[in-house]
Amino acid sequence: MNDKFNILSTKALEPAIIKMAGKLGFRIDEKAFIEVQYLEGNEIASEWKKICDLPQKKLLVFTSKNAVEAIISTIDSDDTTKVSRNSIVESWPIASISGRTMETVQKEFPHARTFAIAKNADQLGKAISENISKEYLVVFPCGDIHRPELPEHLRSEGFIVNEWIVYRSVKTPVKIQNAYQGILFFSPSAVESFFSVNKLHPETICFAVGATTAQSVKRFSANHLFVTENPSQESMLELMETYFIDRNNNELLGKNKNEGK
Repeated sequence: MNDKFNILSTKALEPAIIKMAGKLGFRIDEKAFIEVQYLEGNEIASEWKKICDLPQKKLLVFTSKNAVEAIISTIDSDDTTKVSRNSIVESWPIASISGRTMETVQKEFPHARTFAIAKNADQLGKAISENISKEYLVVFPCGDIHRPELPEHLRSEGFIVNEWIVYRSVKTPVKIQNAYQGILFFSPSAVESFFSVNKLHPETICFAVGATTAQSVKRFSANHLFVTENPSQESMLELMETYFIDRNNNELLGKNKNEGK
């Protein structure tokens, strides 16, 4: 199939996704509207050691693969931590949203006990509050820009939450010059970065990962918006295929039927 649909992704996609999209007839331009900057290693290492030394039981909560990678890059390389990731975390349950975040957790903490997996932060917060004892300290590594609903919900249920900033999201807006049939958004911060310098053509279709990102898109645009139920690049591609390919095929089928009358 020849390239037919021009799509802009507001973050870099995995090569396998780009290849698969090309076979389906999509040409995807990748432009990063957010740059992730990990905190200095000694800052993360110092806080990590403090958390490890606390007497409470601990629950690690992840809603971003960047948070997982920021921690791992430090405890694997900084001698000041003086801990093995497995010897410490084996006894800590982990709660995570699904998709790339959970895949990264399973890769980097293969011996950890996964307590809960949910599609989004709201569902994850409810799963934690309904199924885990409040004697656990909730350790929530996150970025400097993150939605407050999860920690607020857990605190309202009586949990102590340590919101631990381990990376920063720096906006890198780019003025787009080309026309696109669809634009892919993966985070609220990328949405804000994009719309700080761009306006959409009325016929451009927006695709968002998760309800939180979708809400951010709605703040800036009334264009048609489709939302993935699962936070993954594969789900985004499936949604694009459903809208563009299936819709186009159905329109062609209807046209051929009419012409045959």
